[in-house]
Amino acid sequence: MKKTILLIAFFVLSYSYSQNFDTFKNLYNDKNIVDIKSIKTLNDFDQKKLSEKEIDDKIKSFMTDSKIGNFDIPINYSKLKYHGKKNPKEIITFFEAGFDHDMSFVNKPLEIFSFDGVWIFVDNQEFKNIINVFFAARAIQILKFKYPEAYEYLLKPDQVKLGYDKLDSSQGKPPLNKMNPIISFDKSPTKIAGSLWNLKLASKPTLDYRGTKNYENTLNCLTSINYETVRPKEIYKKEDELSNYWLYLREGLIESITHEFIHHYVTNFKFFDMKGGFVFGKRNDSQDQSFQVDVEEAMVINTAETYLIRKGGLSDDLLNFNLGIKYQGKKEILQDLTIASNKARYDALKLLSPPTSDSFDYVYRFYFLD
Repeated sequence: MKKTILLIAFFVLSYSYSQNFDTFKNLYNDKNIVDIKSIKTLNDFDQKKLSEKEIDDKIKSFMTDSKIGNFDIPINYSKLKYHGKKNPKEIITFFEAGFDHDMSFVNKPLEIFSFDGVWIFVDNQEFKNIINVFFAARAIQILKFKYPEAYEYLLKPDQVKLGYDKLDSSQGKPPLNKMNPIISFDKSPTKIAGSLWNLKLASKPTLDYRGTKNYENTLNCLTSINYETVRPKEIYKKEDELSNYWLYLREGLIESITHEFIHHYVTNFKFFDMKGGFVFGKRNDSQDQSFQVDVEEAMVINTAETYLIRKGGLSDDLLNFNLGIKYQGKKEILQDLTIASNKARYDALKLLSPPTSDSFDYVYRFYFLD
């Protein structure tokens, strides 16, 4: 029996790691999860007669542990929508040429869900993918309630600052911009997670109910989680593969979403955040081709970890893993300041930082989550 089959029976019972993980490894169940509501938690309650806000408030009341990995919470099912098995192009507006080329791995029929305005893509409705949908929704809830600043800037669909503001000269009306946050469980990232964006600029105006012309631009921010080759063992160091993945879903996924959507922040806010604009402009700089890998990545992880440490909630395993990456990047960047191009990077970023900033932690960081 495949090890992954064991996962089904465990989730049907409960997902309290501390109490039931050892037990679930001894259970077998050949039945696939076809209803996401069969994933049970110790704090399940009848949501049918409650309003959306009442459900949210009750879920928040269970988020009392100091570590988010220990939150034993259901999801707000009134916010979960299933849109069918479709090509994303059928329901989301993409710049088609860019979608076909850069996002070819999701250019196919997928099981499409949405939760609180965030799209969730999975290949099929096998149990592992249904579990991924559940934990993606759980992560969105935790970001909204525990890390509201990150949710507001990174995941809230109407938080759009594209700057591609086409105006109708006769009306002087700004565009109706839209951002689609997307979480996809697929095999595209070479590591745990990755991100791509797709922008569809309006080619002609739309009319609102008053007959006013408006342009609507759509920014699609796709974050991919590689559920096949995800390597949480590097983080949690458990011998059992399922133990590591289990721990990743409960807390590491929240960190991955935060990290990747900070990359999207650079795209979304580049005309409103001077440092973000500088970083975005360097992405395609033929004279500094390693900037995105070396500097942007260091800035994103520094921003994410500074914020998440201040807010609290992550395990020492996850913090130590990410801080190790951060300090390695810091070491490489500061050692290379003797190289003219690297010194130029540092000087440019320092000019876009507060006047008293001269350390790595301030210069190589965005400030919108402060």
